[in-house]
Formats: sequence, structure tokens, C-alpha cells
Amino acid sequence: MNRKFRLICSLLCVVCSSYSVSFSAEILKLNVESLFELAEQRSSAIRVMDYRIEESQTAYKAARSERLPELSAGVSVAYLGNGYITDRDFSNGTSVSIPHYGNNIAIEASQVVYSGGAITNGIKAAYIGRKMATINRERTSNDIRFALLGYYI
Repeated sequence: MNRKFRLICSLLCVVCSSYSVSFSAEILKLNVESLFELAEQRSSAIRVMDYRIEESQTAYKAARSERLPELSAGVSVAYLGNGYITDRDFSNGTSVSIPHYGNNIAIEASQVVYSGGAITNGIKAAYIGRKMATINRERTSNDIRFALLGYYI
């Protein structure tokens, strides 16, 4: 009797749990366009490609900024104490008054006149890198869409 009771209870639990799970599941109907939109939003590969596009745009802006003039400025302030002068055998020491404050201000401007085409070619390479990042993102997106369409069909 004990064995029968356990068997009946376990079967009843299995049937009740599968019955309640089937009612709690929500059916989601997707068309192809919404499936593609959902994949675009949640794909980690596409997010990585978007990050690479941002990186390539930053590299392109940095390469273009190489043509701009460079300006640098520097300021320094110094303080000197009084000096102490002695003989070679460190006898007969004398204190000497020295000007205590000093300052230095420097401004430097530079412009590349000739670089042998390095700046222009760097800009072209960054532009091509930006184009390649965009093409790779589109290719990754299309690969994901084709895979999802295959699963959908």
C-alpha cells in the first residue's frame, strides 16, 4: 500500500506540474521583420561591431587632427634659498643673498609643413578602416538574419 501510494502521488505531482507549466507559458508570435529587429537589439556580435565602428570614427577624427597646428604652453615658478659659500677645506663659510623667486613662461606653436604623405595616407587608411567597420557590421547583421530566417523557415 505504501508503495502504491507513493507511485500515485508522484504521478499526480508530475501531471499537475506539467499541466500548470503549460498554462503559464506565453505564446509569442513573431513575423520576420520583428524577429530581425529583436535580433538587432539583442545580438552581442552586432554590439561589438557597433563598438568597432565608434572606434574607427574616433581614429578617423584623430588622423584628421594631425593636419591641425599644435600649440603648447608651459609655466614654471621657482624659489631659491640663500647660498652658502665655503673654502675648499669647508672653513670660513659665508652666507650670500640670492634672488629668491624665478619664473619661466613658454609658448610653442608648430605646424607640419611636409611629412612625405604620411598624414594624408594616415587619413585615407583611417577612412578605409571606418568603411570596413561599417561593411563588417552589415555583413554580421546579414549573417545573423540569414541564420534566423533559416531557423524561422
